Amino acid sequence: MKTLLQITKCTKSKAHVNVLLTLLLSLVLTEAHSANGLPSQALKYDPNSDELSVTVEQGSLKAVLSRIAILSGIEVLMDPRVEQQISVAIEKQPLESGLKQLVRGMNSVFRYDNAETENSKPLLVGLNLLPRSDADESMLQPVLDIEGEAMLRTMTQRSQATENKLVVQRWEQRLEQLPADYREHIVNVAQEQRRKLEERREFRKLRQQQSELKRLEVLAERDRVDEFLRLEDPERYELRLQRIKEIEQSVRYN
Repeated sequence: MKTLLQITKCTKSKAHVNVLLTLLLSLVLTEAHSANGLPSQALKYDPNSDELSVTVEQGSLKAVLSRIAILSGIEVLMDPRVEQQISVAIEKQPLESGLKQLVRGMNSVFRYDNAETENSKPLLVGLNLLPRSDADESMLQPVLDIEGEAMLRTMTQRSQATENKLVVQRWEQRLEQLPADYREHIVNVAQEQRRKLEERREFRKLRQQQSELKRLEVLAERDRVDEFLRLEDPERYELRLQRIKEIEQSVRYN
């Protein structure tokens, strides 16, 4: 997979970038609460304060970084040799400080964009992670696969709706640097994700409609039986009503 280290500045117009960004922001993220089996409660990122909290006991470093990438919008490139099990407790630290604590003792390079954040600091957009005492970047790989990248981009719809400005800003800066073929591939994957999501929604909607229809049929049949008993066998009808009342009371008290 191409990385930002291997590509040049995209020459597409700003208008084209905005159109593409609008398309990507139209997608809906529904399954971004975990990455590679990492429990969602183990890692939290506040996009409004740009603060990170991580509580992991013997967890995958790549899994942690993958979820941080999804939630914060940064690009993380990692040498596979760095992968390890980590135990860490970070509580409401600025994203950069939290990441530095997370990768302490490793060869890390933080990447920034010229754009400034609201507090006039350079915008953190990426992290390169290499083995200690090794500057060879040839083995760097994104911690997110193409599906993860598409997931990150669909998440920015929620980011705009909930004032997650930093997430959107990071993605906007990265989007301008992506080559056309890579961008198109991500869009295709994101559109496929949306298609599958819509299919699942339609299936759930159909199941709900079928369940409701079945419920109404059962109620109609019960009413028919009640009416028949009321007219043909009043005594049995009263016993039936009493039994239903007893069941309802039993359910209510239990």
